[in-house]
Amino acid sequence: MSSTANVAPKPEPQWFVLAYNVFVAGGLGSTYGDLLTTFATLEKTLGFQQVRMGLQVKGRPELLSFWVGRGRMKRAMPVLKMEDIPEFCDTWWAWWRSLQPGWRKPGSVGHMQHVRPCLTHLYGDKWTSLNVSGPNGWLGIVATLFWWEKAVEKLEASVRDEWMEAVSDSLWMLKGLVTFTQK
Repeated sequence: MSSTANVAPKPEPQWFVLAYNVFVAGGLGSTYGDLLTTFATLEKTLGFQQVRMGLQVKGRPELLSFWVGRGRMKRAMPVLKMEDIPEFCDTWWAWWRSLQPGWRKPGSVGHMQHVRPCLTHLYGDKWTSLNVSGPNGWLGIVATLFWWEKAVEKLEASVRDEWMEAVSDSLWMLKGLVTFTQK
């Protein structure tokens, strides 16, 4: 049971509503849709708190820094250019690995093995690095995945598969975090 069970739910803040509506309108498929639903659940569970310390800034994709620096949803969504996709993907995966809790030890082969080496997929009990709500939290992860898919949606399947791996892994971790926060 959530610790906020006896508290009236807060209305969704503008930063959340604007971003969520853009992401939903993007129509990026069921797995991304599940990510959005789980993201909304996390924010509601945490009361849409705006914390001082957001997700780690060091190493995040430049496009995310650009978006944050210009007020996020106060401007049009940035567009990931085709020629920037390879660097964006490499940067995204490195940043994602850096955000992982200590119990999620990196592997050595391929993107997914770097962040999810455990075949049993067991969650740990320390989530500090990812337990961040508000506009400086999971919104950045969800937004970067949105831009990534918009850039690759018309490319060959192998390029889109890497995006799907990133969405699936993000969703897996977000579901674990939601379960942890609702204890």
